[in-house]
Amino acid sequence: MAGGYWGKGNNPYWNFDSDASLRNSQMNDAYKLANNAQIDTIKAQSDASLARSKANMANIEISDLRNCKYPLLL
Repeated sequence: MAGGYWGKGNNPYWNFDSDASLRNSQMNDAYKLANNAQIDTIKAQSDASLARSKANMANIEISDLRNCKYPLLL
């Protein structure tokens, strides 16, 4: 018999609901995982954007070198 004489959750001297505590910790873990996944998604998107901008800058530099009227003599 859980909770003894008063029954589960009805003891005025020790009213601790372990099931509710477990649910709360599971909800906190789920929120933490969701937030971590969202942060990972944002980081991956920003990394992809940075890679695209670096590739565009490299293409611009290459096209500038090809279209130069007076290329550098090396």
